[in-house]
Amino acid sequence: MSELIQALRLCAQRYAERPALWASSRHYSYSDLFSSAESTASRLQRMQPENGVLVLAKKSFEGFSAILACFLSGATYIPLNDSFPDSKLASIVQRSGSTMLLVDPECADRLKSLLPHIDTQLKIMCSEHIELDTGNHSLITRSSLSAAGFPSHSGSGPAPEASPAYLMFTSGSTGQPKGVPVSEQNLLSYLNHIHRLYDFNEYDRHSQFFEFTFDLSIHDLLVCWTSGGCLYAADEFARLMPIHFARKHRLTVWFSVPSLISHAQAVLKQQFHQLSLPSLRYTLLCGEALPARLALDWLTLAPNTLMDNLYGPTEATIAFTRQRVNPVAHSQLQIVPIGKPFGANRVEVVDDNNRPVANGETGQLALIGPQIATGYWQDDTTTAKSFIKLQAANQNPCTAYLTGDLVHKDKVGDLHFHGRMDHQIKIRGYRVELQEIETAISRITDIARITVTPYPLGEDGEVLGLIAFYLDTGLTELEVLNCCRQQLPDYMVPDRASCLAEFPLNANGKTDRHALLTIAREMDQTHDI
Repeated sequence: MSELIQALRLCAQRYAERPALWASSRHYSYSDLFSSAESTASRLQRMQPENGVLVLAKKSFEGFSAILACFLSGATYIPLNDSFPDSKLASIVQRSGSTMLLVDPECADRLKSLLPHIDTQLKIMCSEHIELDTGNHSLITRSSLSAAGFPSHSGSGPAPEASPAYLMFTSGSTGQPKGVPVSEQNLLSYLNHIHRLYDFNEYDRHSQFFEFTFDLSIHDLLVCWTSGGCLYAADEFARLMPIHFARKHRLTVWFSVPSLISHAQAVLKQQFHQLSLPSLRYTLLCGEALPARLALDWLTLAPNTLMDNLYGPTEATIAFTRQRVNPVAHSQLQIVPIGKPFGANRVEVVDDNNRPVANGETGQLALIGPQIATGYWQDDTTTAKSFIKLQAANQNPCTAYLTGDLVHKDKVGDLHFHGRMDHQIKIRGYRVELQEIETAISRITDIARITVTPYPLGEDGEVLGLIAFYLDTGLTELEVLNCCRQQLPDYMVPDRASCLAEFPLNANGKTDRHALLTIAREMDQTHDI
């Protein structure tokens, strides 16, 4: 039995009657959740699915139970997002190589529209009978499995250790899904580090805001269910009003992208500063650059919380570095640093030739350590570009993951984030990072939330202009541009500023830069530009 399965079952036994999950307006105990998940896990073990188990689920009891069943069975968990278009889901199914699909009964209608796009012959397992034209696929329910002689529980062992714990598909710059297989050892290394950093216990109430296809959701489930806490699943409405959700359930642990808070600020306006979350013990933010002002506003709203800015790409297993927010030290910064690596993790800042740079110099962040995946799923070409052998000073050559993120290391060793390498542009003869422009405009205008979009683009993709999108703060678009013209070099001054009531967000809750580009094009078509 694996170490992860042991940790999960130990919590289930120790806290059997305590709440493990709040979903669909009710609580479920550890006994409720694990009884359901163990039943499904035993069936998965008997069926021995190849290349893992696809899971199409809502944030329902059945959905969470299906995910937990994958981990308890030792099968590789492969999440599908029901909001993705059919073509993207079909591509993920095909690239995963999996032939087993666990489906939440609440996703039955979504499954009906998806199946015609999938060529792979699937075994579809559902806890209830659903009316489905399966075609070449086969539908398996609990009753049909029992009739076929499968017991409701089995003591059989998990899948081979070589199987990844989960396979998360992320979109690259081309939009083609890239699979990141994370091993159980990668995952255990992360979980062990987190449990040493935080004193989570059975009385904690953890938020669950992330979509299942965002790897930060793995933290939500497994950190909570290996420490005895209760997970509170936020539905779509709750994610629109997350502070009210946290107040209602007296959450003690908050984990989200910064955009979730800034979006709440935009909706609540002045009411944001009148609310309070005294129950919060920990606030963890990850997935985006954290504006210092947003962090300070949150610390005022949640006076008893300890706030950490976490950083880590999917390829490095959820989160890799940590920075405790300091209201005094960070009040003078625009962006909170991403801090230092935790546990056995290591970092290097490298130049274009993958050689370490001196402290204070900006370069690409390379990650090293037990949380790093071995590469991309069945994609040696892409793997070779990002997973390299790195020779650091006084160190033996080791495998490192090149993140594509620009950082510098300060005098005390904290890492400061400068944006993505693929967000660098060349305009008016200068090469500049979009976040550098955003930070500069934020500093001189006192606007906390700004995103600069390159537009329009020339026939060869060259950047011909810039648009600064910002949240309504009372400043007119002309006033924003005048501030920029007075204090910024010409090449950094946007050609246009546009005030938005709210920023578009992608499925992971981050600012959707592609949607902003679409808005820019629509403005152009209506002759507003």
